[in-house]
Amino acid sequence: MYVSPRGRASLATIALGALIVISAVGIVSTFQEITLLQDIADGAYANVSDAEFYAVADANDSRQAIVGLLYLAIYLVTVVVFLMWQYRVRKNADDIGTTGLRFSPGWVVGWWFVPIMNFFRPYQMMKELWQSNYHNVYEHSESRNLEVSGLLGWWWGLFLIGGFFGNIAGGTYLRSDDIDTLIIGDWFDIGSSVILIVAAVFAIVLIREISDFQESKRQAYRQSERPPMRALDWE
Repeated sequence: MYVSPRGRASLATIALGALIVISAVGIVSTFQEITLLQDIADGAYANVSDAEFYAVADANDSRQAIVGLLYLAIYLVTVVVFLMWQYRVRKNADDIGTTGLRFSPGWVVGWWFVPIMNFFRPYQMMKELWQSNYHNVYEHSESRNLEVSGLLGWWWGLFLIGGFFGNIAGGTYLRSDDIDTLIIGDWFDIGSSVILIVAAVFAIVLIREISDFQESKRQAYRQSERPPMRALDWE
């Protein structure tokens, strides 16, 4: 049974918006940490007591921990609602007569969690969803020639690059043994956040576009299902 994807699209949009906000807060917080670390390296805290120094350091660590936990919570919610939306759009495709789709509703979700394959399958799945809802006629054998939004490539490319920068930041933190290394990790973390914010904006646009395309296609499909009107016999 067809269910409008707009409800789940709204949830995914709200979640992504919240993720953008907490990411921006994280950028500011990390800038503050960089400033603190640079001040320590420059000797700004050389003449303060240990109690004062540890108070400042603990305040920084607590702030970063709170922001990190909030980000993790919002990120997990975003993943759930995004996959719910993606599943619904794919499921709806069968209910409005779309044929030739390569990925089943279950695998639209499942491929995200398969190592190696999740570097390219999610892009292919979103591309298929965009094409199959944007175009009136869709057959997978001809899908490579169908028009596709350039935002798809930007969204997925930035998502991968942002994740790569985040992994570098995480690895840097784990092996850091001096202030300079921590600062480098923080800059990679900021770079990752900026890139992922842009990717999230593109994701919001794609979610809304695909949902609107599917609603329009559903209306056209319902019109085609209606029997032709019979002429009234006025005689």
